[in-house]
Amino acid sequence: MSNSNISKPISASETNAPQKMAAQRVKAVNELCPPLFDPVGSLAFRPDQHSNSWFLSGYLETATGHKFNCLVHQLVRSAPGQPVEIASILNITDLSRLEYRSEERVHSAGEVTLATDRMQIVTPTSTIEGDHRSVHAQAEFGWGALDFTAEFPGHIMMNGGSGVFNCVDSLPTVQYSIPWGKGSGWITLDGVRHDLTGEFWFDRQWLISRGIMEEGHRALVGSSYKWVWMDLNLSNGIALGLWDIELSGERHGWVTALRQDGTHIIAALEPLADNASEFWTSTASGQRYPTRFKVNVPALDCVLEVAAVMLDQEVASPVQPKYEGVANITGTYGGKPVTGYTLIELVGDWSA
Repeated sequence: MSNSNISKPISASETNAPQKMAAQRVKAVNELCPPLFDPVGSLAFRPDQHSNSWFLSGYLETATGHKFNCLVHQLVRSAPGQPVEIASILNITDLSRLEYRSEERVHSAGEVTLATDRMQIVTPTSTIEGDHRSVHAQAEFGWGALDFTAEFPGHIMMNGGSGVFNCVDSLPTVQYSIPWGKGSGWITLDGVRHDLTGEFWFDRQWLISRGIMEEGHRALVGSSYKWVWMDLNLSNGIALGLWDIELSGERHGWVTALRQDGTHIIAALEPLADNASEFWTSTASGQRYPTRFKVNVPALDCVLEVAAVMLDQEVASPVQPKYEGVANITGTYGGKPVTGYTLIELVGDWSA
């Protein structure tokens, strides 16, 4: 009698074979399409570029269920012929009490440390340092302060597939994200300390100011612009990076879906402005912003309602006012119900 049908114990290596094969497929796809830049090495300051930005957002909770959001954003402006300036921005949103505080301070180049061999940006009011697996952020603004360390699985979302697209000032923009961070630390708000744990999203961006990309991109001379950006954290474990940009009257919208295994899906987005609602006008800047959006991505069978938790969430910047508002998500993805949270970033003139 043949023993070919007799079952045998499955080894650990055989049990993990599908996962290993999936990891090998992901690696092979990435190697077939080499990136235009090194996302890990490029976390450090790039002095040859038009501007540099580092952005860490946290969705946090105390042991007793008190919820907060925080944002530490550092933006190095280095336009040709202009002195280097570094904007240091802190937002703290008390989600349980619906209170929002933010401030942007501008520092000169002589006041800051900008390392070029690693990610370390130190200003008198904030610090961001680390790598693609661990990010440490500190901020001290008097009315509020924080100190957090977040650990990341290391998957990098290359927005638009390549991480490069045309945006501000007619210059190609590099923008990539590192989601799914988990960390802990503390916030002080008006002298009261809160110890918190939660989830984090990290973003890196710069404008390409010279080199081969500048030679090849299509210029939009005298371009006007506005955009919506969102970090959509969904309950099904998928992270969506959303961009909806208007450049000189031309509209471009897409989402980049990042799965837990590191694979990407790039899909078209129906224009957000068509269904934007619940407009709010800032008394500080006079800017008018929508605070509720319908996100419709037909290729993913994805329809999401994104609603700001409160209307007044503007960074009243002395350079460029912008909306950085925490929002809740409800809807469907792949036809199945999902919930989640995000930060709505609105830049430009949304008064129309």
